[in-house]
Amino acid sequence: MLKHTLKSIRDRFLDPGTRRQYSSVDWHKSKLQTLWHGWVQPIAGLVVLIRFSVLVAILSAYILFVNDQGQELLRGLAESRDASQISCFVVAAILCAVVSWYWARVAFFYSYNGSSNTNPAHHPLIREHLPRLIGATVFITIAAALVKASFVYEDASGPSTWMRLLAVVFLILGALFPRFARRHLRVWCRLRDSDRPADPNFIEHLPKKTRVFLGLGLFITVSLTVAFAYEATVIGPFLGAGTIFLLFAAALIPNGTFLVLYFGTRKRLPVIGFLIAWAVAASFVVDNHRVRQDPEMRSYHEFKSDPGSPRAFQRIQSIEDYYFTWIQKLEQQHRGDVAVPVVIVAAEGGGIRAAYWTATVLGELQDRSLEHHGIDFARHVFAISGVSGGSLGAATFTTLLAADEAGDGARNDGNCHDLYSGNPYSLRHRADRILSKDFLSPTVAVMLFPDFFQRFFPVSILDDRAMALERAWEAAWRACEEGDRFSEPFENLWQGAYLEEWPTYSTFDVPLLFLNSTVVDSGQRMIASPIDFDAKAFDDSFSDALETTRVLGHDVPLSTAVHTSARFTYVSPAGTVRRLDLNPDAPDRERWMRVVDGGYFENSGAVTAEEILAGVERAAWLRWRRAPEGKKPIPIRPIIVHISNDPIRPFNVEWTRYSSRGVLVAEALSPLEALLNVRPARGHQATKSLAYRVTSTNGQAARANRAALAVAQPGMHLHFRLCEYGVPLPLGWMLSKDTREEMQAQLSDSLGERRDRTRRPVAAYHDNMVRRLLSALDTGHDLDATEHLRVVTHAHCAQPARGLDSGRIASR
Repeated sequence: MLKHTLKSIRDRFLDPGTRRQYSSVDWHKSKLQTLWHGWVQPIAGLVVLIRFSVLVAILSAYILFVNDQGQELLRGLAESRDASQISCFVVAAILCAVVSWYWARVAFFYSYNGSSNTNPAHHPLIREHLPRLIGATVFITIAAALVKASFVYEDASGPSTWMRLLAVVFLILGALFPRFARRHLRVWCRLRDSDRPADPNFIEHLPKKTRVFLGLGLFITVSLTVAFAYEATVIGPFLGAGTIFLLFAAALIPNGTFLVLYFGTRKRLPVIGFLIAWAVAASFVVDNHRVRQDPEMRSYHEFKSDPGSPRAFQRIQSIEDYYFTWIQKLEQQHRGDVAVPVVIVAAEGGGIRAAYWTATVLGELQDRSLEHHGIDFARHVFAISGVSGGSLGAATFTTLLAADEAGDGARNDGNCHDLYSGNPYSLRHRADRILSKDFLSPTVAVMLFPDFFQRFFPVSILDDRAMALERAWEAAWRACEEGDRFSEPFENLWQGAYLEEWPTYSTFDVPLLFLNSTVVDSGQRMIASPIDFDAKAFDDSFSDALETTRVLGHDVPLSTAVHTSARFTYVSPAGTVRRLDLNPDAPDRERWMRVVDGGYFENSGAVTAEEILAGVERAAWLRWRRAPEGKKPIPIRPIIVHISNDPIRPFNVEWTRYSSRGVLVAEALSPLEALLNVRPARGHQATKSLAYRVTSTNGQAARANRAALAVAQPGMHLHFRLCEYGVPLPLGWMLSKDTREEMQAQLSDSLGERRDRTRRPVAAYHDNMVRRLLSALDTGHDLDATEHLRVVTHAHCAQPARGLDSGRIASR
């Protein structure tokens, strides 16, 4: 009665507009409640049932459409025009779509624990059409990703046309799939509404075919795990990384959906939480990420305690000792010059992009110095400091030099494809053949199958993805070059001077490699080099660092030494090491450590390069001081070649300080953001410090002790860097042909096979850097004596004007 009275009073005294407002609010509230309880909650409950299918769809869309490496996979697939690989990719996509549809349909076919949200009679249209939509989404996502990847080409080239045709094929499959699933798959799989049992209680009434499919899925998963565990370097490139990812999705959906539905939804057990907890617990006893100490060691083997014997420079224990011998032969070539050019290279990290760019730059410098000037650029390179992918590029260049000195050469049996016509014996050509191989597929294959399985199996029995990547590098060398140098011990590259079968081999013609990695437990650098340093000499040369050969022994394979520097975040796991450089009585807990990518400490390689430069200057001064009057050596002129690879993007400021106002969750994210930004900032600082040290004409401590008599000032700093011209230059471990052509074109207008590519402004800058360096090596003089320090800036990366520039890339 009171409620009715109050309502009458409200209606009498409130004006009509206010009454309409209250009525409108109540109406909207009622509609929202109806929408929430009638649609949102039920649909959310249905999506939870098929969360594995939805998650795979989202992950696939990100990898193929958003991620640069995923786009690169599709371009590589189209450029290869390999019918078997394309067929495998299409079949894997069809399998993934069918599996996504099938298990979504199975999830909607039954009820669980009497819940109304899982009652098959509720929302029949959604249950009918959503599984088909999810299956069709697989094809539509791939088609959209192919179309996006095709726009990177500057014209309607062959790969672009192929990608768009392939996109049309997937669009047709996506359009036909819902109808095919409704008319044929649903009938054949006995998943029609009329086939539903009277008591649809999931596991007890599973169709026989569902059980067969589940068993078949398990069999395929186990078979692929075993196959990839032993033959990833063969099977992986044959299938391709895209196919492998789709196969993993097709294997994950049925197994994951079954576990979640039966144990999670029906039994109300925390399946995902249990699996995560089990994997965390297993990580305490499972370790298949051990760094190899010799070529025969597996990543799950026990460590050995014998460090082995040095293979090179047994009587050399410092940078100074090496320099005294190295400079003698080089000095004879420059007796009449003002100074002897001594080159130190800093090769920045960045996955396969850095590896390819580093090897291309160094290979081009070597080829042009020999072809046009008759001088040997490599003989003037004292050392190369490499990080991550830069280490792989530097190792490829150095290993090719060692192979030439030993009389080995390139293979021409059809196992390697050439990017361009020209001199097949040039180092740049041979480096391209090696680094054009697909290193990603074996890594992805082992990551998604054996390594994924090993995370839940409590005994280490399988090699990890780090081993797969190292094996892929070794296989690439064997396919393209004579010998097996990447699987031999690292120090073998400089061993030849002590081997009778290689009497013409000159160890000092091969530059030293200093490969930088990072120790997880202490944050220190760990540096691999062929010199068997005296402990004190190493500490004096490199501040707060560990020596790889002392820690792991002298039998470390070249591929492993490179990979300790290139353990790219999450693509390669942190490597476990049992140290050999400690006293045998040291506590066992102190002997274990983990190593990761050298870029965690500093990604430019400049810190180590500057320490090498300091050692060279110190050695030059000692040699000059010890020489008698009248026989003083001519001074040296240091030249720093800095190879960075992070592309400069147009219209962006390279290094910006900005306010943190308006940043989302700034209080929580700022510490993490600062930690992430410190690494590139440290690299910029180290690079600038090295550049100004070598080019400065005053203020150096070296000048105060009369070192200028031994080291000519100023030196030279030459910078090689990539630009962003619309062609994505991904990280990862695979490059398409178009991307490699783009990098070649940015180095010089004379490089590359593509005649339709507009000129890259940065190529003119790089050509000038090459000419300056070759002039300094040939005559001892810089062509531009006023510009000792030059770096690539946004001005060099300006977008080319296609309509005004008719120049095309000439085939070399």
